[in-house]
Amino acid sequence: MTKEQQNTNIEGFTKDDKDKIRYSLIEPIILKAHAEVLTYGANKYEVGNWKKVDNISRYMDAAYRHIEAYRQGQNKDEESGLSHLAHAITNLGFMLYLQENKISKGDIS
Repeated sequence: MTKEQQNTNIEGFTKDDKDKIRYSLIEPIILKAHAEVLTYGANKYEVGNWKKVDNISRYMDAAYRHIEAYRQGQNKDEESGLSHLAHAITNLGFMLYLQENKISKGDIS
C-alpha cells in the first residue's frame, strides 16, 4: 500500500480510504439549505410526498423556475422564504433519487 492510499496520523494509525467518498467535502450550508427545503415541504404536504410525483418533469420545471427566479435577481422564494438555489438543488435531488431508484415516471423531454 502506497503512502497516497493511506492516511497516517502521528500515532501511526493507518486507514485506506483514498478512493472512498468524502462526505466531509459537502459544505454544511448546502446541506442545511437542502434540509430547510425538505422540512418546508414535509410541513406543507407530508414527509416523502415528493416521491409520489406523477411525472418527473414537474421537478425539472420547478428547478428551472427557481433557477430563472434567481437569475432575475430574486434570492428568496416568496412563498417559503427560502433560497431559490436551495429549491433548485432539492428538485434536482428528487430527480436524481427517482432516476437512480428507477421509479421515475413520465418523460423529461
